[in-house]
Amino acid sequence: LEEYKEAGRSAPRAVQVMTIHKAKGLEYDMVVIPLPGRQEALDALDNSRIDLWQNREGEPFLMKLPADEIRNVPGNETLVAAAEHKKMEGAFEELCVWYVAMSRAREALYLFGHEPKKLEPEKCPTFPQLVAAGLKRLNAAGVENSDAPPTMLGDPFWFEKFHPKPPEPDPDLLPKAIVVPTRSPSLEKFRPSDEAHQIIRGSQAFLGTNATALGSEIHTLFQSLEWLTEEPWTAPKNISQEARELMEQSLSTPSIRELFRKPNSSLTLWREQSFDLVIDKLWLSGCFDRVVIFRDAQGNPTHADLIDFKTDQGGREKLILSHRPQLESYRRALSRILTLPEEKIRLLLIHLRSSEPVIVLE
Repeated sequence: LEEYKEAGRSAPRAVQVMTIHKAKGLEYDMVVIPLPGRQEALDALDNSRIDLWQNREGEPFLMKLPADEIRNVPGNETLVAAAEHKKMEGAFEELCVWYVAMSRAREALYLFGHEPKKLEPEKCPTFPQLVAAGLKRLNAAGVENSDAPPTMLGDPFWFEKFHPKPPEPDPDLLPKAIVVPTRSPSLEKFRPSDEAHQIIRGSQAFLGTNATALGSEIHTLFQSLEWLTEEPWTAPKNISQEARELMEQSLSTPSIRELFRKPNSSLTLWREQSFDLVIDKLWLSGCFDRVVIFRDAQGNPTHADLIDFKTDQGGREKLILSHRPQLESYRRALSRILTLPEEKIRLLLIHLRSSEPVIVLE
């Protein structure tokens, strides 16, 4: 791509019509410039914008120039000077534009327009007047007793001797062959939570609060719970009755209350912490329900509890069988994240529908 070149806009034997500004930087064998019939003086005052000025003391100010009758009042020397400066700037910019237009030609330049009015003394000329005066001055020695300017300079038959350059061969528009190495196969995202499954009865699938919605509600409630205190847990007003009953029942169980009491040791608590990492070319993606990371005096992790909440129907053995693969994958991911051996990470499954809700997976 760095070596690729695009053909320019110029083409042999082509006539191109464009504005002066578009022609900047380009060259042509012959250039034709039509002059507008109505021309303003080069120093015509454009009073449509606000400009930055300075007074005699050098203090800056922004101003749109007022009308002549205000500027020319005695005592308004600052306004008069500002107007003169603006006229000079405008004349210079106008001359720059015409210079660009007239310097595009390699061999011949043609200007077409009405014969300009006679130049008045003490007045700034229009561009046609300036051109006419310049031509007359350049050829004064060759034109005797004539006020009319010459109509041409140089050889009017230049084209008879002109030999156009042979067109250059078109560059190869196609880039060279690019060798692209074979792309590695894309990683496939694996969500351990998708491996777990449960059976939902048809009578429950379309209830106002089904198993999926209830599980999401319970996870949101546990996410808001940092640690339990001696104060009783207060349920939010906008939760379902089933979620309220499950939470109140679970948080009154001694084993869960013990698990949710804040230890005195140094620790870090994660709640609903999403993760993505690659292990053995497998993209592992998931979300830890709750992780308690215990640290030593230097802040290094020593061991951790990985806790997962479930609202499934069914017994203890069925729950373990269904969710063990997910939790073992989560332990593997947590081990990599914390650089902690897997045997230092305890897996706890909290089954909210069980009378013994805390299950430690060996």
